[in-house]
Amino acid sequence: MGTLTGTHWIGTLHLNIVRVLSAAITLAVLFLIGRLTGFLSGSQWANMSFVDILFMPAALLIVGLAVILAFRFAGSMGVPMMEGPAGLMSLLMIVFIAVGDPLIWIVRKYYPAIVPVQSFNIINPRAVILVQKET
Repeated sequence: MGTLTGTHWIGTLHLNIVRVLSAAITLAVLFLIGRLTGFLSGSQWANMSFVDILFMPAALLIVGLAVILAFRFAGSMGVPMMEGPAGLMSLLMIVFIAVGDPLIWIVRKYYPAIVPVQSFNIINPRAVILVQKET
């Protein structure tokens, strides 16, 4: 995750809230297309409400961060095999959060102030992006 000294916490919060909102919009559109085309019929995803789909990225970010921190803390205390579950949870969070990054990348071309960073990639394989203070 890198060093926390020099982290711009307001910018970090802003960027990650925008990522969660973008992921929610992207997932909602994908699920709507899946329902309309019948692609999701018969799966557990077909029974999810629209509100569930919108709140899924935010819930995953909050719960996932807590789980990752708990596993990493346990791993640092000497509990064996704790880094593996933390890595799997990070991967799950990346899949559900980074799906919205292309939307932010496109919108940022027209409204650069939407995210408080100098550059933003089309895909960012990180669950949480830390924004560093300018020096």
